[in-house]
Amino acid sequence: MLAKYTYKNSYKRVKSLNQNRIWFLFKPYVNLTKCFINPKLTFNNQINFSTKILNIKKDNQKNTNNQIIAIPILYKTNRIVQNFINIKHNSLLYNPKINLDKIDTNNQNKIKTQTNLNKNKAGLNNKKGSFADLVKEKTVYNKTRDFTKIIKEYNLETFNRSNQDTCLTHKPAVKEGDWIETGDLLADCASSVGGELSIGHNIFVAYMPWEGYNYEDAILINERLVYDDIYTSIHIERYEVLTKETNNNLSEQITREIPDINEKDISHLDKNGIAKIGSWVEEGDILVGKVTPFNLKTLTPQQKLLYKIFDKELSKTKDSSLRAPRGIKANVININILARQKMELNTSQQKKIEPSKKTKTNNKIEQTEIKHFLIKHLHIYLAEKRKIQVGDKIAGRHGNKGIVSRILPRQDMPFLPDGTSIDIVLNPLGVPSRMNVGQIYECLLGLAGFYLGEHYKIPPFDEKYGADASRSFVLSKLHDARKKTGLKWLLDPNNPGKIKIFDGRTSDVFHQTVTVGLAYILKLVHMVDDKLHMRSTGPYSLVTQQPLRGRSKQGGQRLGEMEVWAIEGYGAAFVLSEMLTIKSDDMAGRQNLWKNLIDNNDISLGSPESFKVLVCELQALCLDIGLFRKNKLKQEKYSDDQTNSMPNLIEIDSLLHLA
Repeated sequence: MLAKYTYKNSYKRVKSLNQNRIWFLFKPYVNLTKCFINPKLTFNNQINFSTKILNIKKDNQKNTNNQIIAIPILYKTNRIVQNFINIKHNSLLYNPKINLDKIDTNNQNKIKTQTNLNKNKAGLNNKKGSFADLVKEKTVYNKTRDFTKIIKEYNLETFNRSNQDTCLTHKPAVKEGDWIETGDLLADCASSVGGELSIGHNIFVAYMPWEGYNYEDAILINERLVYDDIYTSIHIERYEVLTKETNNNLSEQITREIPDINEKDISHLDKNGIAKIGSWVEEGDILVGKVTPFNLKTLTPQQKLLYKIFDKELSKTKDSSLRAPRGIKANVININILARQKMELNTSQQKKIEPSKKTKTNNKIEQTEIKHFLIKHLHIYLAEKRKIQVGDKIAGRHGNKGIVSRILPRQDMPFLPDGTSIDIVLNPLGVPSRMNVGQIYECLLGLAGFYLGEHYKIPPFDEKYGADASRSFVLSKLHDARKKTGLKWLLDPNNPGKIKIFDGRTSDVFHQTVTVGLAYILKLVHMVDDKLHMRSTGPYSLVTQQPLRGRSKQGGQRLGEMEVWAIEGYGAAFVLSEMLTIKSDDMAGRQNLWKNLIDNNDISLGSPESFKVLVCELQALCLDIGLFRKNKLKQEKYSDDQTNSMPNLIEIDSLLHLA
């Protein structure tokens, strides 16, 4: 059943962190007045934006979670199929105070208003206190009935970092010279187009198997999505630099003078040793130059000899600069120095200052020159473009998510009878087992809307209008699209909803018809660049001497109890032996491994450090652990004077190869 809603508006003024503009935020809320549905089934904003709310609670949760973790993409489009409950997004910018009676428009790109503005004309509302805004460059001018000019300045949010390292930005929806009235949209956020939630793209999908590449929810995509930046997103990474004091009571310094570095490698740094805003950095480039002092007495004679051989002076500092991480190509967009001598006034404080004293006050709080030895803590922000690639996760609005398994050339993808190539190939087995048939309705209705040029708002639980209401509506729209365009393959009366498509590799038609449509697909925050990890050597645990756990700690891959059982089941004894010794916590074996490989000697496997820890714990329980000698085990008899004596024991420490 349907629910009836009433809307009320509340406004909230928010100041962004940038210097461009300040906007008023439109923050609506919904009051439920009548309810004919199950009161235990509740909706939130994310579910209301979904296409089709089926009467299955677990699918509602999937829809919500997928849209929550979706990231804003660079070029997004409005949904062809959407829900009739259209709640305005909290970060959209609307005009809350302006009333205007008449707006004359010439075309879609230019808005013209009446220039004869006075009390008797229709250009302004005659109500007391109403006014209109004229957008002029970065300033909005307000004109009241007595033609007094009031200037207001607003700030836009540009290239701010979110908690998910995505880009938060506002894009103006008005142009210079436009007149606006109450409720008109001023700017779109990173997840909206025209004031509507837009976090994905309408693309052609086909439900068919493809040589095993879409097995188990894997997804095959067209290379057009990569080269046309369909799912390209901007990500902002923050890196932190701290200067500390060493054991010799000497402090680290952020500087441009880094030992043993060419001038070419530091050309993008400013005089303080920090990368300039707007500079392009790649893997290994210096972001912040930092040197750490050390005591020359700690150098060994061999190190001092090398300095003399290469005729180099003994440096009192070593390079400890922050460098760009592996695989990154980005721009420096912002730098926050937390030790700078600077103070700023916020908007509320500026209002309290008289205009005549503003200049005088601002001169007193001007920023002083930053000295490199004063910088103790700074953040540097990098903006990176990420195209979709193998390993990224994408999803629809019905819980149908998957990992990109392969990117095919566009000429090899299946194509429709009119030559349109398919963008995504999904596994058809993902529909019946999960019973989310809403994705089938969505893609077929999206296909009809694409050729008809229409957008649809579908209410949830529309089966109350009759049995098979959704199916009837979708097929009727496909029939209208066929009738309007003359494309008979859009709807086959004998096989509705399926189309004969062609193989892009051979141009032969497939033997079976395939369900093809236009679906709204999202890009999720789970990307392969954030999960890709490898390790050769790295930090070890102090107790067990095993590699640490976790990608952030440069850790290794865990070989647990069940993995050991699996390797034992295959009989891979030597693989298991090296996994548990030299690749883990055999300290002597790790140190001698490189030498044995160079000398072409056999690799000797010792005892793991975890075994020593076990022995130490047993010794703490007053259990004396020992091993029998191998040559004493075969003794047949003991002499009469040795009948009461035990076989010779060897202490465990003598058998373990300890570092």
